[in-house]
Amino acid sequence: MHRNKSFVSLREARHPGPAIEPRVLTAAAAADRELRLFLPPGCDLLDGLAAKMQELGILTAGVRLAGGDFDAFSFYTGVPDPSGARAATFSPSHEPTLPVTLVIANAIIGLDEDDQLKSHCHAVFLDGNGTSRGGHLIPGACRIGGTGLAAWATATGDAQLKVRHDPETNFPIFHPHVGGHSDGD
Repeated sequence: MHRNKSFVSLREARHPGPAIEPRVLTAAAAADRELRLFLPPGCDLLDGLAAKMQELGILTAGVRLAGGDFDAFSFYTGVPDPSGARAATFSPSHEPTLPVTLVIANAIIGLDEDDQLKSHCHAVFLDGNGTSRGGHLIPGACRIGGTGLAAWATATGDAQLKVRHDPETNFPIFHPHVGGHSDGD
């Protein structure tokens, strides 16, 4: 079989804790609002999204983003955890050459363990040299430039996304909750 040299093999992460089955956590809830939002230049991407959600009375949402430029930008990537406590952890922050252009991203706006707004975003972007990069965007460190940025959000309604400790990964991650019940409990 001929292999394309640009093929990237995926590696399997072996987490330290007991496997949760099924691994995809779900919660059934009524559909809620779909929104198109605009974030102005000078606004931090993730803090700005969380503030817009709060203004609209939305606690948690999934957000899709595409396009837009940044005049400040910082991100993490996943790296093996040297302590062995987790399969992976976050790298030190990276600050790419500016300006950065967003290609595509998906974010979760949810609640942390203390019911404060929290965001998590995976993105693909081009740095100022035109190199394609990807990683976890850092809240408070990605200032929108240019003419602003559009975002498409789906409010989760009765199903809230709330951070709690995940024993399999040994990370605090978002879990769905509906009326006091969360899948995986």
